[in-house]
Amino acid sequence: RYRASLRAVDGGAEWQAHLVKASHGKDATTVAVTTPAGKFTSGDYILTLTGVDAAGTTEEINRYFFRVNR
Repeated sequence: RYRASLRAVDGGAEWQAHLVKASHGKDATTVAVTTPAGKFTSGDYILTLTGVDAAGTTEEINRYFFRVNR
């Protein structure tokens, strides 16, 4: 299982998806996260992807930085 959290670089509110599903292909695993776009204003954001094992232990997989322009 995976969890995704999204927050503005300068702080503020955070959005989380707790049960993100992965698709396992022949050569790679992909994770798709759908976010409520209307909640985000212009600015820089960080999406953090975390893996969660059966025991509930978490491990950060990666951080992705992006910009919203409105």
